[in-house]
Amino acid sequence: MMKDNYLKLTKKEKKFFLKNLHGYDTAELFNNLELEDQEELFSLLTFKNKAILISYLPPYQASVLLESLPKNQAINIINYLEPDDLTDILKELDEAVLKEWVTDLDETTKEEFQSLKDYEEDEAGSRMSPNLIKLSPEMEIKEAMQLLIKEAPHVETIQTLFVVDKFNSFLGIVP
Repeated sequence: MMKDNYLKLTKKEKKFFLKNLHGYDTAELFNNLELEDQEELFSLLTFKNKAILISYLPPYQASVLLESLPKNQAINIINYLEPDDLTDILKELDEAVLKEWVTDLDETTKEEFQSLKDYEEDEAGSRMSPNLIKLSPEMEIKEAMQLLIKEAPHVETIQTLFVVDKFNSFLGIVP
């Protein structure tokens, strides 16, 4: 149903439609389109929205899609991926491509990948994201809320906040 409605839209309408579509739904639509329509959909997305779409694809499919792109485009998309998604996808790349691409990642993305890449798929570390909000036990509620508001766009979830001491050791959580 969504596919049929999408295909009837003009290019401008498609772009607006995709801008307001959740990443999961974009991936569902993408997977139900013919190759030519997939290419058009992908071309209408920003780098950030391409990363969101890719994060909802199976890692192997995402890696094949990234490898089909010019290197600079792929790197721009990769730099928007959450660290855990990035790691799953990059592990699927050909080893030579992986080595070449990792050198071109921005420093933060490179560090996040390096810290997660050695975890086995069934280990908790492979599912973790280093992008989280850390609170100190000395913080006032107002100060914690200001940090939460400031950092929310940069983390994967705000459902759980982590309390750490001055040595960055885990003390507890705040739901």
